[in-house]
Amino acid sequence: MSYSKTYTQYRHARNMAWRILIDEHITRFPIDLKSVFSDYQIEVCRIADAPNICKKLKITSETEAVALRIFDNDYILFNPINDQKRLYFSLAHEFGHVILDHTATKKQEHNDFQEHEANIFASRLLMPAIVCEIENLITPRQIADFFGVSIDAAKIRAERVELLRMRNKFLYSPLEEEYAEFYLRAKQG
Repeated sequence: MSYSKTYTQYRHARNMAWRILIDEHITRFPIDLKSVFSDYQIEVCRIADAPNICKKLKITSETEAVALRIFDNDYILFNPINDQKRLYFSLAHEFGHVILDHTATKKQEHNDFQEHEANIFASRLLMPAIVCEIENLITPRQIADFFGVSIDAAKIRAERVELLRMRNKFLYSPLEEEYAEFYLRAKQG
């Protein structure tokens, strides 16, 4: 896959995350995903509560979460797990599949790039880099605590934010600028 195509798809996932942060007026973290899913008319339920669909689509109890589109309705099915911070990221990841139109009418495996794109979307939605910069969140522990994510997700995000800091690459996108202004106004007022 060419760099330009990869960057175009990365930018799309990142921009969709910013668009949702702006449209949903999100300035408090961790994000209330239940409210966001409701606004996007996405039904969320436990895998155990949908045995017929899961049996038909071969979704097992080993599945952590999955996004589906059935009769033009979007669903995220999940298995409750002990690690709520991991589940939080997994739900945002599946939301990414819905928003980025990766869902299908039947369960099928997503390709590697779709999985990567959904991870980009989830990390940018749950842990916006510009908020890390504004709040001076540097360490993975600071990021994990502020955003309510796992330390593993925060480590990956901290590396990317550090790279952005080193390259001075904040506020290069009009959407990021719009969100930063919105976030700062909410913080001040």
